[in-house]
Amino acid sequence: MKQEEQQIEGWAPRHHRQEDELSEKERRKLRIRNWLNLFFMATAIAGVIYYLAADRTVGIFIILTAMSIKIVESSMRMIK
Repeated sequence: MKQEEQQIEGWAPRHHRQEDELSEKERRKLRIRNWLNLFFMATAIAGVIYYLAADRTVGIFIILTAMSIKIVESSMRMIK
């Protein structure tokens, strides 16, 4: 659909840039951010499972590690 048609139907227009429009530096940062997000999700899930199934203290440290990974990724997103 065209942007004008989306606005008429009440849909917000998409503002995402296509990957083809990104420079090599932006593309590299996007890949790093995606890997950090993947690592964050895996670590957070492992931390919750460890927290519930085994030692709570170690589980909390694993979750805190996951949170620090997410802070790094979020900082990369904010600093362009």
